[in-house]
Amino acid sequence: MKFFTLAFLLFLSLPALARVDYTATASFEHQSFLKNRNVHSHNDTDTIAADIDLMYGNEKNIKIDLHPRIQVDVLDASRNRYDPQEAYFLYYTSHHQILAGEKIREWGVANSFNPSQVLNRKDYETDFYNPPLMGEVQVAYQYSLETQGVLKNISFEGMFFPLFLTTPLPNRDTRFGLRGQANGIDYSLFENQDSPNGANTLAGALAIKSNFSFGDASLLYYHGPHHDPAYLLMLDGTGGLRVRPFYYTADIIAFNAEVPYKGFRFYFESAYTHTDNDSDKAHAINFEGGNALPGNYFQFVPGADYTFYGVLGKSNVTLAAEYLGEDSHESNLKNFRPFKNDVFLGVTWDFQNKLMSALKLGVIKDLSNAETAILFDAETKIYKDLKASLTALILTQGDITYSPISYFDNNSRVGAQLSYTFGGEVKKKSPH
Repeated sequence: MKFFTLAFLLFLSLPALARVDYTATASFEHQSFLKNRNVHSHNDTDTIAADIDLMYGNEKNIKIDLHPRIQVDVLDASRNRYDPQEAYFLYYTSHHQILAGEKIREWGVANSFNPSQVLNRKDYETDFYNPPLMGEVQVAYQYSLETQGVLKNISFEGMFFPLFLTTPLPNRDTRFGLRGQANGIDYSLFENQDSPNGANTLAGALAIKSNFSFGDASLLYYHGPHHDPAYLLMLDGTGGLRVRPFYYTADIIAFNAEVPYKGFRFYFESAYTHTDNDSDKAHAINFEGGNALPGNYFQFVPGADYTFYGVLGKSNVTLAAEYLGEDSHESNLKNFRPFKNDVFLGVTWDFQNKLMSALKLGVIKDLSNAETAILFDAETKIYKDLKASLTALILTQGDITYSPISYFDNNSRVGAQLSYTFGGEVKKKSPH
């Protein structure tokens, strides 16, 4: 809390203020898991959260963004968060940008799954199936220019990430704590994660983004610790078999492209991950060939959506179809990743009314087995800026062992949320 107090005071004492705006959201959300409630100690979440976004700009060349989040789960303290999701300084001119601080970088063009989202950790402990992104400390420089002809503008950006932090994972006493059997021996999660050391904690990235007359494309290269850990079987102090998360160095190349055409949007998202799989990260027992380090893999999501405008008045309806694929269909602990041979079908109904009502429905079906996920989300304002939403995630397990959906007990859930958003201007001066 000292960080928030100090940062807020510094924020308000900035010299020659031109403008400070703020947006704040307070919310309460309840979720209930429908099945296997007699097995786990936590089967519901009651989350009280507050998001505050303070934005300073001198309307010339400086922007500062401070975005803390406070989250308290009155039923499960492991989900409590007091984090500065974003806190960064940005200096910009017509062609140059310099950024320093903590920032969330969103990558991806697909609706259902974004394999190119590799620059930030995901908070699996807060929501295993829909983890929020977490900010990463970084220094970045971007150069951009406008051109004539087919290529309208292009930007080049280099990013350096000097601070590595582990990814929050559900602890072993929750519904999503890793547990299972290896060679007939029971294992459970060892919660002390194995972090990289020294230079292996550093990461860097290069990005190119371009806007063409017919669409957009981006290319990203990342080198550093993969934010999603792999898992190693080890023996604890009592001789019990445990599975321990560890982090490995990866080189990732991600490519995204999207082309709009007469109400359609055609897109492709992909990421190729290269690991040093010749290195030996040996399990404590003979399991999956002995080496826990994942091999190289390629994930890709081609898709298209189409929007119907003016449906039943002012409503807009968007239909989407995607294929979620990976070149490796192996089902084992070292390839513990989702969506290797799946299709997604979705519909979004935006009512375009004063209440900002919207309805989303999606289905993800594994083409190799019975694994299915049905997603539902409905939201609307109920009074001024007070919003209500209902969500549901209905899961059907398949016969594959190491899928994030089928590995755990069938964790179908329903939820409801109330949130209130307000904002305004803190103060305004003219620079001297």
